Amino acid sequence: TNKGVILLDSGKLDEAEVMLRQVLVSHKRLGNEHAYGVAKNNIGMIYKHRKNYDVAIDEFYQLLKHAKRTKDQELLVYALLELGDISRILFRYDEAQDFLEQALFHSAASKELLWQYFSHSYMATLDMDRENVESAEKHRQQAYQLQQTMSNKDVSNRAELLKVSVAVMERDHHIALLEKDQKIQAMELQRNRTLLLAVALGILLLFLVLWYTYRRYKSQAQVSLQLSKANEKLDELAATDFLTGLPN
Repeated sequence: TNKGVILLDSGKLDEAEVMLRQVLVSHKRLGNEHAYGVAKNNIGMIYKHRKNYDVAIDEFYQLLKHAKRTKDQELLVYALLELGDISRILFRYDEAQDFLEQALFHSAASKELLWQYFSHSYMATLDMDRENVESAEKHRQQAYQLQQTMSNKDVSNRAELLKVSVAVMERDHHIALLEKDQKIQAMELQRNRTLLLAVALGILLLFLVLWYTYRRYKSQAQVSLQLSKANEKLDELAATDFLTGLPN
């Protein structure tokens, strides 16, 4: 649809129609009611640009019927606006007035500023053609006020968007700091675990060394004691005659 609109805006009407007809079939098959209506509106605009008003009117009547069936207020307003404008071009002023008043009514009921702006602008053009200067000026003033409101709203939206962007940036910065702090804490925890493990291994190694030393010392002490007893026994044997038991 976007490509068809671009072609339409650039004046390539034939290419735009081919593209939009394809889009129309695709959206109808997929059941995309609103997108189907938008494509239908753009096809109507092509015939309006070509000044083929009979075909354009037929397209916009089909769009109007589609909008009522699907209860799509946006498409309804746009269909009424274009039917009103084409009626104005064809000097069917009463018919144009009826269409545009309906568009204005639905726009006001929906409280959509853009639709109201278009409705008042189209009404101002109709009133100028009918030489109703006072009414035309009234609609122009209302269209201007709506334009200013939309402009201020856009600025306000941009300011809110900027605030949101700053808030998001601050949040992301805060999250980044938290993640960095978590990484530092994780590294510190890992280092402490490693240090604790090293200390535990050191203590275990020291215990094994002490245990080994103790066992070795005890073994040597027992051997020394046994040797001492054996020497004492030998000394006793050497001091007496083995056969007589008399001292030597």
